[in-house]
Amino acid sequence: MGFDKASMLIDGVPCAVRAAAALSAVTKVALEIGPGVSGLPAVAESEPGLGPLVALGEGRRALVARGAVGDVLLLACDLPLVTPDALAVIAGHRSTSSVVPVSDGRAQPLCARWSAAHLSKVDEMISGGERSMRGLLALPGIILLDGAGWGSALADADCPADLDRLAVSWSRPTSPAGVPREPVPGESPPGTPQRLRRPPAPERRSHLQPDARVGRDNNLSCWPG
Repeated sequence: MGFDKASMLIDGVPCAVRAAAALSAVTKVALEIGPGVSGLPAVAESEPGLGPLVALGEGRRALVARGAVGDVLLLACDLPLVTPDALAVIAGHRSTSSVVPVSDGRAQPLCARWSAAHLSKVDEMISGGERSMRGLLALPGIILLDGAGWGSALADADCPADLDRLAVSWSRPTSPAGVPREPVPGESPPGTPQRLRRPPAPERRSHLQPDARVGRDNNLSCWPG
């Protein structure tokens, strides 16, 4: 991306703050694993940059230390249009196993509900050298949730073109001193508007209905993507 995705502004709001608001609507305990850009209580990574599986392991240990030992609803911060409705479907699935949504033919393990049983394997995987989510996703018993009408709610943004494709109003983050970051090659100078039109109104997804038996009995671990 060329800049911090957690702090990039979506319609004037940092992406991590938007993610935190959606997560807090469907969880009881909310934590950020990262430097503290979401407004949630933050747990700093012991060694930043080691990959999402390591961050998930640290988030899980931080939640257990706070007495939260159930499932974890995990969300990376680079889904600019994620909604509480979509997260509620994932969190509220009636299965007791892990639930990973599938959007556009791709599993989304960084926007998923991970069961305590599967999370218990994370430290062993890390000790064996695994750093990505692929090993966790390959474990048996995971529910792949497709056909839920996700729309753009689970679309991630890995480059400026992705943001333009989603028709969102966005801008680069500023440095702590308030000075815009330098542009990456091929991009407009800092401060240049990235979209001239406002994003469309949020899509109503009344057909996405969570299982009421689960409700808010989930913990949350998130980190900047």
